[in-house]
Amino acid sequence: MNINIIAEGVEKEEQKEFLMENGCMHMQGYIYAKPMMASKMEEMLKIKCHNTIE
Repeated sequence: MNINIIAEGVEKEEQKEFLMENGCMHMQGYIYAKPMMASKMEEMLKIKCHNTIE
């Protein structure tokens, strides 16, 4: 079908591994982060981008 899929609700490492083994590379869920305020997300992204540059 050649479509992009984003798996939602990934909470466990086993789920992540299953999805990756079956070609799904885009996912979201508690395994990465719990819901947060936009300001907290901005802060987290700034830290991540800063650490990537170094």
